[in-house]
Amino acid sequence: MIENGTKIIDNRLKDMIKTHEGLRLKPYKCPAGKLTIGFGRNLDANGISEEEADFLLQNDIRIAKQVAYDFVEGWHWPQLNEARQAVVIDMAFNLGPTKLNEFKGFRKALQEERWQGAAIHMRSSLWYVQVKKRAKKLTKMMETGEWN
Repeated sequence: MIENGTKIIDNRLKDMIKTHEGLRLKPYKCPAGKLTIGFGRNLDANGISEEEADFLLQNDIRIAKQVAYDFVEGWHWPQLNEARQAVVIDMAFNLGPTKLNEFKGFRKALQEERWQGAAIHMRSSLWYVQVKKRAKKLTKMMETGEWN
């Protein structure tokens, strides 16, 4: 790898490439037909590193935590132990806020601390059928309040 060693050139080069490429925060096809994101990052050719994936995951988990908290309507959150909080966060991560908010019976069961009822609502959803093993594990965590 070529190392120039001067921050001035690195910064100027970065600014120049940013100007030329432009910023796109959602994936798009570049003129060559390659899936691209950010400042011209060719995902088809380069993908992302594990470090970049972990950085993205941490940001997505932060968002999912807020979605889960809002879903349970905040003041009910402390009545869920850590394992049950993790279930709701995992579902928020997987489903996103719009789909999670369709789980009205599930939310009511959580708010009333009816863990078996919450699990029943989980099992009766399309989500349960779609994500199979993940849903079985999360449902058991909801019922027992224990990490599996």
